[in-house]
Amino acid sequence: MKPQALAKLELLAAAKEASLLDALSQHTFNLQRYAAQRDVLAGYQTRLAAGWQTGDIVQAAEAQRAGRFTTQAQNASGQLAETIAVEEAKRNACAAALAELRAHRQALQERLKASLRQEAIEAQSRAERNRQHIKITETLS
Repeated sequence: MKPQALAKLELLAAAKEASLLDALSQHTFNLQRYAAQRDVLAGYQTRLAAGWQTGDIVQAAEAQRAGRFTTQAQNASGQLAETIAVEEAKRNACAAALAELRAHRQALQERLKASLRQEAIEAQSRAERNRQHIKITETLS
C-alpha cells in the first residue's frame, strides 16, 4: 500500500482514538457521579436507621414517611446499581476498543515506515539506473 494511503488511514485512526478517549473520559465521569449518588443515598439510609435505633417515640405520620422513603431508597439503590453496572460495561468496552485501536495504529505506523523505506530504496535504485544510463549515453557520444 502506498505511504499516502497508509498516512490517511493512520490519521483516521488517530481521530477515532481521540473520540474513544473522550467517550472513556465521559464513562469514567459518569461512574464517579453515580458512585457519589450511591454514597449520598447510603448516608441517608444510615441516618434514618440510626434515628430508629434511639428508642424515641415516633408519630405515625413520620413513621409512614420514613417507610416510604426506605422503600424508595431501596428502589433507587437497585436502579443505581444497574446503571453503574451498565456504565462499567460501556467503559470496559470502550477501553477494549481503545486498546485494539492503539494496536492497529501501531501496526499502521510500522507499515508506513516499511513502505517509506521501500519507496526510498526504489528511488535510490531508479537514480542508480539513471546514472548508469547517463554514463552509457556519454560514452557512446
